[in-house]
Amino acid sequence: MTTVDFANKYLFEPLAIAPRKIYVAPDAEAHKAFTVGMTPKGNIWFSDGKGVGAAGYGLCLSADEMAKIGLLCLEKGVFNNRRIVSEKWMEESTTARLHCGEKFRDMKYGYLWWIVDENEGSYAAIGNSGNVIYINPQKELVVAVSGYFKPTVFDRIDFIKGQIERKSQTL
Repeated sequence: MTTVDFANKYLFEPLAIAPRKIYVAPDAEAHKAFTVGMTPKGNIWFSDGKGVGAAGYGLCLSADEMAKIGLLCLEKGVFNNRRIVSEKWMEESTTARLHCGEKFRDMKYGYLWWIVDENEGSYAAIGNSGNVIYINPQKELVVAVSGYFKPTVFDRIDFIKGQIERKSQTL
């Protein structure tokens, strides 16, 4: 079973997210166009020729779809009262594994999750083209951002923490 087929069956279908199709760039020019192009890509997942979805990028999701993944994470693997992912895996994947240093704002990294603040337990998937899934369990907050802006990959976290999270506390 390909990565994409597995995700479609065991993650996207239970979350009511449209299935993704494998996208393989036919050449270097198409690969570059995929990574820097600002046009919507549709329901695809950038993959290699064997159907293995790229782990660190290339999964095209809307903000609504990313929010569903964020809610699944906030509820420790449960969505609509159904266990989709084990609580143990949620804990393991969001545990700091690597300290990324000054270039990455001294954040730590789990299994494809940036650990934003270990003390409050916040973490995020941060795409290098503007997409973010931010989860703060302590504040029961999920933020999904779908966009295209690149001043730095962490400016979205500054925006979320400074504008959305801070203001949500006053509501």
